[in-house]
Amino acid sequence: MKYFISDLHFFDAGIIYYCDRPFASVEEMHRVLVGNFNRKVAGEGEVYVLGDIVGMKGGIEKCGPLLKEMGIDDPRTPFRLIRGNHDLLPDEEYLKMGFVSVEEVCRARVAGYDAMLAHDPCMIQPCGTLAICGHIHTLFGELYNEERNMLAINVGVERRGYAPVSEAEIAAIVEKSRWRAPEPAEE
Repeated sequence: MKYFISDLHFFDAGIIYYCDRPFASVEEMHRVLVGNFNRKVAGEGEVYVLGDIVGMKGGIEKCGPLLKEMGIDDPRTPFRLIRGNHDLLPDEEYLKMGFVSVEEVCRARVAGYDAMLAHDPCMIQPCGTLAICGHIHTLFGELYNEERNMLAINVGVERRGYAPVSEAEIAAIVEKSRWRAPEPAEE
């Protein structure tokens, strides 16, 4: 099973106010984010973090223990980072933290569909695309562009109960939408 999460913003007190997160402190926010993550992932599954591990004021040097608590060192839960606009360290630093890959944009098979994963949905433009993204916080949960047959699913924590989104949940969103996977190209 694959899991997707974006915009954790660890150690970012400003995000609590900016996005009206229901937490009194960053410590409470960390407890809820890590607890929800661990209950849902339960030590099994590939994890895609779609950017913004920390916020504008930094804190990346302090987030190692939180990522370890989430299972970044567990071989049963490989963590893949899709860079966000606040993920500014060199790739090697994220690999040292335990991420198995660091990319700007990637393609993945999700719930039987080919999907493009990026932090910012504006980076994903091809017609017919199933896009999994973050960055936009509370702007939308999912958005379908009929003209381009593009479905963008926001896995930012504010829209997803401060928990990761499972592959099965992605499938349910796709099935309820008007998006249809493009027909395979003829060879």
